[in-house]
Amino acid sequence: MLNPPLLVVCDFDRYVVRTNFNGTVQETHEFTNANIDSPQILHLLRAVFTGPDFLKPQRTTAEVTEKLAGQIAAVARSLQERESIELADAKTRRAHAVAQRKNLRIARFLNRIVFCFFAEDTGLLPANLVTGIFKSGVDDPEHFSETLEELFATMATGGRFGTHKIRYFNGHLFEEATVFQLDESEIGALATVGEADWQFIQPSIMGNLFERGLDPNQRAQIGAHYTSEDDIMTIVEPVLMAPLRREWSALKSSLASAFAKAKGSSADRAKLTAFHTKLASITVLDPACGSGNFLYVSLKLLLDLEKEVIAFATQLDFTFKSRINVQQLKAIELNAYAFELAQVAVQIGYLQWRRDNGFQNDEEPVLQNLENFQNEDALLVPHFRSKPKSLKEARAGEHASDDALKFYTEREWPECGVIVSNPPFLGGKLLRRELGDEYVDAIFANYTNRVEPQADLCCYWFEKAREQIAANNCERAGLLATQGIRGGANRETLKRIKDSGDIFFAESDRAWILAGANVHVSMIGFDDGSQKHRTLDGREVPTINTNLTAAAADITTASRLMTNVGLAFMGDTKVGPFEFDETTALSFLCSTNPHGRPNSEAVRPWVNGIDLTRRSQNLWNVDFAPGVSEGEAAKYEAPFEYIRKYVRPVRAIARSGDRTGVSWWIHQRPRPDMRLAIAKLSRFIATPTVSKHRLFEWLTSPTLPDHQLIVFARDDDYFFG
Repeated sequence: MLNPPLLVVCDFDRYVVRTNFNGTVQETHEFTNANIDSPQILHLLRAVFTGPDFLKPQRTTAEVTEKLAGQIAAVARSLQERESIELADAKTRRAHAVAQRKNLRIARFLNRIVFCFFAEDTGLLPANLVTGIFKSGVDDPEHFSETLEELFATMATGGRFGTHKIRYFNGHLFEEATVFQLDESEIGALATVGEADWQFIQPSIMGNLFERGLDPNQRAQIGAHYTSEDDIMTIVEPVLMAPLRREWSALKSSLASAFAKAKGSSADRAKLTAFHTKLASITVLDPACGSGNFLYVSLKLLLDLEKEVIAFATQLDFTFKSRINVQQLKAIELNAYAFELAQVAVQIGYLQWRRDNGFQNDEEPVLQNLENFQNEDALLVPHFRSKPKSLKEARAGEHASDDALKFYTEREWPECGVIVSNPPFLGGKLLRRELGDEYVDAIFANYTNRVEPQADLCCYWFEKAREQIAANNCERAGLLATQGIRGGANRETLKRIKDSGDIFFAESDRAWILAGANVHVSMIGFDDGSQKHRTLDGREVPTINTNLTAAAADITTASRLMTNVGLAFMGDTKVGPFEFDETTALSFLCSTNPHGRPNSEAVRPWVNGIDLTRRSQNLWNVDFAPGVSEGEAAKYEAPFEYIRKYVRPVRAIARSGDRTGVSWWIHQRPRPDMRLAIAKLSRFIATPTVSKHRLFEWLTSPTLPDHQLIVFARDDDYFFG
């Protein structure tokens, strides 16, 4: 058993029982022959031999990590508030850049402290050294800053710190030793944090939780849910590890006779060496790495398998050294906070794994420079007329003006063995609002004929990964996607994957944590078509279609029936708060207008997906027919005054991203074809686009359906059936 729940040792007089349950904080119980017959020790021994679960600690590593992340976040907020560098309050481009740079220095400063607490509790630094600096610093903040800065500088190069010999740490983390001037309360808070047992933090969630505290844009997520290690393994295991495990299983079978004799030949050593070399040469790229949790889990799984190989080789009287390390990880990440945290998370995770699995962390430098980590946009490269000092400075807004940006080209991804990632989700209709016209125009220009313009943002990561595989720059990829990837413009991306390779793994509907909230996603693993075993939703299937089904009849290839043309329509898109409750609607309907026309011509019931899937909201809205002039609309006084007050300001702001040219008092996409088709019907059929299950309901005229509904212009029961 590689990971027993209890570790028990004795020297015939003293006994030590250490818990080793997965995902929990280790606890140690010690006793001697002198007190072995005490009730408490007998109870302990009984549990060791008959009920080990009784000794399972109540604290989990996730709980410890979450608590520490919250405490560090509190210090981060305090520093940011004292420095007055809230990014949201930066009114100018230059001010925003200055604020961002200082926030990044705070992030790196706190990352150094986090690593030092970990190093202190795992023997990489002298015991109580860092915690002692914080405790004594409460009474002398000025001397504290000097002392901590001296420690950081010594860790960067190695050498003497007082009476202590400090190892050579090196690495990105200690390139510069800036220490912020902390007040007594901040130093005291960090002194308390340092008292915790940092050796048990969980790297797979640590970076994500710290990012929420360090980045002002993510503060609302503090204390929210996070993605567990088991969830991440759902995609990493089949994409990265499954082929390696199959190869390892076959290799062990071929060496079974040598294993039985506990002696291997030179040919046996060569086979093991070749497989070990393969493990040590695999590179894993996450092109949207966030705070590094996918990379850490990938590294941990590779280390676990390597440990099994080393243990097997030992049984054949061979000695293999561990060769897997953090240099096998590659990353691209736009968010500078996450970029900083990812590097710390994987370094801590690597050192932690080696310590917990009996490997020495005695090499220097202790930390490695992660040269394969890029703080860049994964899709595009900006180019400038006049070259800024660095790309980072340009992207942070330090360049003189926006017009210095000349054009964008496509980002080239590095070669790798496997790609695993959770790319950002953003619906095609939201791209311009969230990313800006310039960036979206550049995406469309660079990915023309490869990704549909209406597709979700995550589809660009799928296309890039597909392209890497097709060019033999990568073997396999596993990515998360919005569930919408199974249909519409998004599905065209999966069609391209099937054309140049195939999908070998998919979870069509999987619960997930995204930005601290519970959502449902799809998971997709694909390659060049080499893998013949295919798994969909946990079961073996002969094929996986582009709509993530295994049906023998692939309905995604079905042709359109001409008799159905002009039958189904997307509902109306308002853009603006045109809707209101029934009470307000009744007041409009009861009021009169100078031109004698009733407000019922401009006010009508309105329904969206929620009305069909849950209880009706009884909402109405102002709906002027397409082409109505402002003067004509204003004659319906009460409804017009309502939208002038509530809609006009919203549409004025939205105008920069609106290319339809529709006047503010008209719905932005009123779907005239739909209106014409249902105008002659007393009722029509609607189905929501956002529900998990397909359902249909009758709607009666003059109800206006929202864009979350697909409308069928038929009123007969036969068609409904």
